[in-house]
Order: sequence, then structure tokens, then C-alpha cells
Amino acid sequence: VLSGLVSCTASCDIATPLTSALIGLLAGLVVYPLCSKLMEWLKLDDPVDAVPVHGGCGLFGVLAVAFCIPDCSELRLSGSLTKSQSSFCSADHRIELQLLSQVWACVVMLGWTLSISMTFWLLCSVSERVRGLELDQIKAAKELLEQLTRPGPDNVELEVDKGLRTVAKLSPAARAILKQHGWNGRTFQGG
Repeated sequence: VLSGLVSCTASCDIATPLTSALIGLLAGLVVYPLCSKLMEWLKLDDPVDAVPVHGGCGLFGVLAVAFCIPDCSELRLSGSLTKSQSSFCSADHRIELQLLSQVWACVVMLGWTLSISMTFWLLCSVSERVRGLELDQIKAAKELLEQLTRPGPDNVELEVDKGLRTVAKLSPAARAILKQHGWNGRTFQGG
């Protein structure tokens, strides 16, 4: 049902009730199952079938607009013919040109969606990598703190202090952890 509703949306002001029902039936009985099987075959995880419903059936609905012709005579008689409907009712309206326009619209929508999505996921990936690098600094700070708590010669304490200063410069997260342990940026307070 949802795939039929999604596919009827693009042509809602152009299609007649019968055409809308046909588009909805084709989307629900043919397009949705094919897109769902394609997702399984490609081994893409979509547990709620959002891509087949909204992507596949939505694109089908956009393409189906080319084959819709409103009830022009009834719309003219009632005086409710809109500008977009009148272009479909004109004598020079050609289905093949409209289909070409609808295909171009699908290409533009897919290009836009992919470019925005890829940019967003790239930013998420870079952010995750940066956090991963920071984790190394936090581990180094932890090791240095452990060395500091073990008894040893004074020169070990100086080396640990140098290491902690280096880690604190590189990682804001490590600096926050060190502050929780009394680090003032140069040495530990009270010690």
C-alpha cells in the first residue's frame, strides 16, 4: 500500500483516478517486489525496505508522470485547469519528450542524493578516523600515568612528565582526562 501511495505522489495533479490506481497497483505488485529482491541480491541491508518503497517506487512514480494525461475536457468545463495540467492537455504535448524530461529529473535527483549522502558519510568517516587517532593519544597518556604510579628512579618521572606534556598538546580528550587526575599542564598538582 505504501509503495502505491509513494508512486502516485509525483502525478497527483495530472493523473486521473483510474491512472492513479493503475500506477499504485503496478508499484505495489511489480516495482516494489523487484526492488526488494534487487536489494537482497546486492546484499544491501535495508530491514524496513525504505529504499525499495521510497527510492524504487518513487522513481517509478516520477517516470509514470510521462504517461499521465488529465481529464482535460472536465477540467476546462469546471474552470480548474492549472498551468501544469494545461501543458499536458495541449496539442503539442508529446509523451516521449515528457518521458525524457522525467528521466532527466530522475538522474538529477539521484545525483543530488548521492552527492549529499557521500559528502555526509565522508565527513562521518573522517571524524571517526580523527577520534581513532585521538584514542592512541589517550592510551599513551594512560600508560604514562601508570608509569608515574609505579615506584622508580627520578629520571623516569621526568620522562613521564615530558611524555604527558606531548600527549596533552596533541589531544584535547587526553588533556581533559589528565586534568581530572590533577594535571595543570606542566605537572600534577599536589605531587
